[in-house]
Amino acid sequence: MALSFGDFVLDERERSLSGPRGAIGLSARSIDMLFVFLERPNVLVEKRELFDLLWPGVIVEENTLHVHMSALRKALGPNFVATVHGRHSG
Repeated sequence: MALSFGDFVLDERERSLSGPRGAIGLSARSIDMLFVFLERPNVLVEKRELFDLLWPGVIVEENTLHVHMSALRKALGPNFVATVHGRHSG
């Protein structure tokens, strides 16, 4: 199954992303993160939820999350994934 969004196609079976210029190299974890965002379009996904979904039961440095977010922004463009600062869950 392939998910199309904008100029991109995410192949679920192959776990690959392609865009207007062809294949886009992303790590498996960045692909996982992209799936999370595509399953929840226009919904704020809390940082804690990303950690729980992508690294269940594992303690991961916050920098790791930033690395994968940067990879997605580089692949998809700076406006595809937004970061909301100062939001805290209660």
